Amino acid sequence: MGKTARKPSPRRKAVQDPLLISATETPIGYLIPSSENSLLYRKRDIGNPDDARFAQSIATEGVLDPILVSLDWFVISGHGRLWAAQLAGFATVPIRVANIWRKDYTEAGWLALLREHNEQRIKGIDERIRELMLDANKDDQRAYVANRLANSTLAPVGLTVNGIMRRKAISAAKRPMLDAILDILESNIKFWPYSVRRLHYAIVSRDPPPLIHAGKPDSRYDNTQRCYKALVELVTRGRLAGLIDMAAISDETRPVQLWRTFPNVASFVGSEFKSMFTTFWRDLMQSQSRQFAIVAEKLTIAPIVESIAAEYCIPMVTARGYCSLEPRYAMAKRFRESGKRQLVLLLLTDHDPDGEGICESFVKSLRDDFDIANIHAIKVAITAEQVTKYKIPPILKAKKTSSRYGRFVSEYGDDVHELEALAPEQLQEILREAINGVIDVDAYNAEIEAEKRDVARLTAIRKAVLDTVKDLDLGEGGVA
Repeated sequence: MGKTARKPSPRRKAVQDPLLISATETPIGYLIPSSENSLLYRKRDIGNPDDARFAQSIATEGVLDPILVSLDWFVISGHGRLWAAQLAGFATVPIRVANIWRKDYTEAGWLALLREHNEQRIKGIDERIRELMLDANKDDQRAYVANRLANSTLAPVGLTVNGIMRRKAISAAKRPMLDAILDILESNIKFWPYSVRRLHYAIVSRDPPPLIHAGKPDSRYDNTQRCYKALVELVTRGRLAGLIDMAAISDETRPVQLWRTFPNVASFVGSEFKSMFTTFWRDLMQSQSRQFAIVAEKLTIAPIVESIAAEYCIPMVTARGYCSLEPRYAMAKRFRESGKRQLVLLLLTDHDPDGEGICESFVKSLRDDFDIANIHAIKVAITAEQVTKYKIPPILKAKKTSSRYGRFVSEYGDDVHELEALAPEQLQEILREAINGVIDVDAYNAEIEAEKRDVARLTAIRKAVLDTVKDLDLGEGGVA
């Protein structure tokens, strides 16, 4: 004969009709555990010391807190008590009935209800994470992706110089050229910092280019070293005068290293908590059957190319001319460790003798020095077809001292064209089109969807950890 959870009060009548809302003691067989509960909370196990103590307490003291159920007998709160009561062999248990029906809820809605009625329950960290995942939303996912792309760009590094240097004021005659510079920079803020060379090509491409001096009709800006020097001087004076934002221009060949320091432990921990678990990158290329790599000839295009490389999670090498041995060795090592069947190289170089030579030399080195036989190399930019399509202006003439001069000139002529001459949007469009042409797009999109689920879980983990340590004493500087 089954045991009763506890003896009913003389003033309370035992249940006869299972549909009676005012029920207090109910046959235990009427209650139906919610299957969704296991999606949030772990299954009770008598082998777990905490669960064993809980079960012994119920067996000894009875179910003191009534189990909450729906009108159709699905348990909302009290799955642990029900488990322990069944283990103890109780015939009835005390219940409270909510005026709702399980059938009126979707799975997501019922999950939210279970969580709402279990806020005060003592939970493990894994259970808390599963609860918080219900709060994860698309804004969290977009924030993670935005953060990933933001961290993929080259941030300008500033250096303060003390002292006084007097330069000539910018005259009214220089205003047309200064206005052209400001218009280009303001229209391309998302591609900051700009190199002066890229700015030079942007000015050359204007129709018409501005006058270097408003009072001299024959001073129209063109693709010459004289005009380039005039641009460098005006940009410098404009930045010092506060007319051109310092962050708008960069010189990647002269980096500045600053150290990340903190006044105390509290400020460091606070900074770490603020960014905790927000730098996750899922490998969006892991499902591809081939390995991919982007090789860019110049530092000046790195901020533009790097954002596209980050979008696809494709490794990128900035060769700075003929690439040194270390990046090639690292690329070969990554390829071997990947176990992929083929290495696909996407190369971006100038359209000049050395640019063509860099492509050929890089591929030959990987093949002959590092024994990678299966390489598929693509010259993404700049090609002869792109020179015509985008009307790319030439930059002087091919160097006769180049070992590849004769072959290049016989095939393309002696005009050379630099990557910086392409507008940022054009270069990004060219690279994105090339990537989409060689990857398995369906596999890539599947990884994007998986990343959204990853972000939901990470967001929940982050909130659970922060909730756990929010009152942690950090000593000098405060609490977490």
